[in-house]
Amino acid sequence: MKLSTTLILLLLAIKSNAQLNDTTHVERFSFTIIDSLNKEPIANALISNPFERTTYLADKDGTLNLIVKNDFIQDTLYITKQNYFTKKICLKNLNNEKLILLSPKNNSTAKKIQQKPGSKSVTLNIFERNESNHYLGLSYQLQPFAFLQVAQKLNTIAEGMLNSITLGQLVFLNDKWVLENPRYPDSRSHSYLSMQQCSFKLRIYSADTHTGLPKEDLCNEIIEVKNFNNRNITVNLKQYKIMVPKGDFFVAVEWIRNDENMSKTTYNDESIAFNITSYRPFIGISTNEGPKLNVYGLTFFDKWEPLDNLSPDFTDLTISAEISY
Repeated sequence: MKLSTTLILLLLAIKSNAQLNDTTHVERFSFTIIDSLNKEPIANALISNPFERTTYLADKDGTLNLIVKNDFIQDTLYITKQNYFTKKICLKNLNNEKLILLSPKNNSTAKKIQQKPGSKSVTLNIFERNESNHYLGLSYQLQPFAFLQVAQKLNTIAEGMLNSITLGQLVFLNDKWVLENPRYPDSRSHSYLSMQQCSFKLRIYSADTHTGLPKEDLCNEIIEVKNFNNRNITVNLKQYKIMVPKGDFFVAVEWIRNDENMSKTTYNDESIAFNITSYRPFIGISTNEGPKLNVYGLTFFDKWEPLDNLSPDFTDLTISAEISY
């Protein structure tokens, strides 16, 4: 009898876990990520392994402890943080690295408005707030979602100030309580609303004039949105005084890949149940169909690419932006 592909993959995963528990098959690393200029620790830098599609967050002191299987010792880690250049480092070289330096960007693209904005405003990419039935961020065909950020391309007729953005996300509409484990009635229970609360970062990018892809941050400040459980989230950005250029720019969501934002999707195949981890928010796909695709994802390799799998049925996300001229 032939084993199904899913069963084979599951058995391989069990074998890998067994190897990880065997200390003779792992390497341990500990290092601190610091600013190359002021030598201060960089809190909460993101470390990703694109070959395993795994991520780690450094702590508030910039420190990370890793346990890695010997099979992956040749893999390359990507270390990223807003306002810093991405650094690549091979795992096998970490034995000699106790301090990892990230170089800060001198971002001259981001500028704040100096004069009072005009009274005219326009909302870009208006979407039907209650009609979205598809979402990005969930696992896809038994694979974890493969992007660290997702961006919506927008276009303005003139330079202006970004007042706010509205984001549509997946939520449960009733506040029911569910058992953590139905087999044990006394186990801890959760409400749907508390399960779907999340935090994420907003990134605003200019567009590369040659590739059309996201390029430089238009806001150097970290914009973190916390603890929303509404189907549509409106974020007031006036305090940041973000200027967007005439033409194309991007509004992006950066997932904060921590335990608080984690969701697990259970799949069943031939009586075998297994979990795939995803991170909230799950971003709505607009029902509006435009002439071209405007959705891009940042891969684990720190590269932006169009989300071609949405075409030709979908072209935009449920992300709108209000601009003042």
